[in-house]
Amino acid sequence: MKWRKRLQAVEPALVERALAVFKGIIERAGPDWNLDFNEIQPRLEFFFAQGVSLDDLVNKGLPAAFVEELRRAVASIHEEEDRQHTLRLQVGVAQLEIKLPAPPLADPMDRQMRRRLRLVEKRLGRLLQGALQIMSAAEQDQVAEALQQWLEKQQGPFSHWFSDLAYGNCRLPEVPAPVMKDLLMAWLSGDVHDCAPVCRQCGLEYPHRRSPPLTEWKTIPGKRLLEDPPPWYDLPVFFQCCPLCGASSLEFDWSHLVRDLDCPWMERDGYASCA
Repeated sequence: MKWRKRLQAVEPALVERALAVFKGIIERAGPDWNLDFNEIQPRLEFFFAQGVSLDDLVNKGLPAAFVEELRRAVASIHEEEDRQHTLRLQVGVAQLEIKLPAPPLADPMDRQMRRRLRLVEKRLGRLLQGALQIMSAAEQDQVAEALQQWLEKQQGPFSHWFSDLAYGNCRLPEVPAPVMKDLLMAWLSGDVHDCAPVCRQCGLEYPHRRSPPLTEWKTIPGKRLLEDPPPWYDLPVFFQCCPLCGASSLEFDWSHLVRDLDCPWMERDGYASCA
């Protein structure tokens, strides 16, 4: 049956736990309801596989009181799953604080860089947790997967940004949760250019969207190429301006060129240099 295959896509531990709870409900009130767990187990599995309404189980001949017990049990199970999911994300974010590249302890300057780096890591972890709180479960899963790639191999969608933070190519200001969420989802989009802009005002690095082929570029109506101020082309972007301070999207430096510059934002908190 097709629903058997769909059941395999549900987390096994959740199914096993739910069926154990349902069996306990039946055993506690079996004489009153005259139910046999072995007989109704296929219907319960069908419920999990199809995601049908609990009310449908009443229509399939199960007592309303039993279905109400199921309703409370399912709510409790999903609530616990949500707590566990959040806990796993928090553990992953906490691990991030010890995974950014750090300089060797060769001299006092290196030790000062390490201290500054640790402050940036703590801020990053806090900002990540704040953003996760306002994300959907699907978005949280995407972030968790990308964090895991960074933790294991220092690769993945966040590697460009996290590496630039560690090596002093950008700064991590205090970013509100909605802005942090937008940044994370943009990095995860899969449409990110290899080069990233760094705002000249606040030092925030944000992803630059990959441009379409030149044959698809269209000039902005009313703009004269090389005569009017840029931009001249209507190209897709993640952000029309710096998502934090609102500085013009033209007021930036490419992150790989920052290390050769002396930027005012380098004197502010949230900046660490390991090079």
